[in-house]
Amino acid sequence: MKRILVAAAMAITASANAAIFKCADGTYQDKPCTAGTEKILTEASKGIPITIEFTETSSTYDVTQRDPRALWAELVQQQWFAYNSSKKFSITTKVEEKNKVCQITEATLRLSNDNHLPNWIHYASADRASQKYWDWALADAVRHENVHRQISREFLMFLKEKIAGIGPQPCDALPRRIKQEEALGWINLSERQANFDRQEGGKTAKEMWANGGPKR
Repeated sequence: MKRILVAAAMAITASANAAIFKCADGTYQDKPCTAGTEKILTEASKGIPITIEFTETSSTYDVTQRDPRALWAELVQQQWFAYNSSKKFSITTKVEEKNKVCQITEATLRLSNDNHLPNWIHYASADRASQKYWDWALADAVRHENVHRQISREFLMFLKEKIAGIGPQPCDALPRRIKQEEALGWINLSERQANFDRQEGGKTAKEMWANGGPKR
C-alpha cells in the first residue's frame, strides 16, 4: 500500500541580476558559499524572471517481516527499490519575437521529487531495541535520499543560470538551444546522482536493471 506522507512546494523567482555561486566543493547555490566560492555565475544582464518550482513529497509502502534486521538486510539487497527518489522535470518559457529573432522573456523550471520509503507495520508492537534499530536504519535512508534532493535543487539552480544566459536566437533555433541546455543539465544531474549512489556503496538503477532488475 502506498501512502503520501508529506508534500512541500518551493517556488523561487530570481531576477537575472541575481547570481549563482559555484562553491569550492563543486555544488551550486543561490547565496554565497560557506565553504568558499570558486566563482560567481551571473545571469544574463538583461533581466529575465525565472521561477523555480521544486515540489517534494514522501510516500511509503508497507513491509511485513517481523525481524527488523532481517527485513532491512533484504531491503538493502533490493538496492534502489528499497528506498529511492523519483523525479519529474519540465520547463516552460515565454518568448518575444522581433524581426525573426526570438528571446526568452520569462521561464519556469519545475521539478517534482518523491522519496519512496518502507513502512514497517510491526513497529508499534516491537521491543525497544528493534524500534531503535529501525529508527537508525530509516534515518540513514532518509539522509541518503535528502542528499539526492539537494543534488536536484542544485541542478535547478545550475539550469536557471544556463537558461538565463541564452541570448537572442533565430526563432527556429531557440527551441533547440533550450532543449540542448536541458539535456546537458539532465545528463549532469544523472551522473551526479549515480556517483553519489556509488559513493554510498550502492548500485545505480541503470546498473541494477542491466543485471535483470531488483528482486522483490
